[in-house]
Amino acid sequence: MDLEQLTAELKRRVGIGCAVEDAKIVAGGSINQAYYMPSDRAPLFLKINAPSALSMFEAEAEGLAELRAATAVSVPDTVDVGLAGGAAYLALSWVDLRDKTAAGERALGAALARQHRAIRISTSIRSWQPVR
Repeated sequence: MDLEQLTAELKRRVGIGCAVEDAKIVAGGSINQAYYMPSDRAPLFLKINAPSALSMFEAEAEGLAELRAATAVSVPDTVDVGLAGGAAYLALSWVDLRDKTAAGERALGAALARQHRAIRISTSIRSWQPVR
């Protein structure tokens, strides 16, 4: 995987320039390489995997869009999904996490309850469909 090629593709597709030299490896699950990627707009969360993972990233982007549409909880924006530099990638807006507080946990619980009332999702290993 070539980060330079991948970020060049992001620039070409969505016009965002990335500072590869300032990228930092971050936790991103057990199956992806994940990076904090500074850009000329706002930081990105960049998930990278083998080219065969493109459909997984596309499904994740669709799921995030559905969650975002419910407007109950904050969901990162999908910046781009694609193939470049010998890898599949998913670029999301970076979410700064903060220390948890009792008030924050109550607010999250209330937001999750609103989310569950707004949309119910049926999941399977390879796909999901909104239940209407």
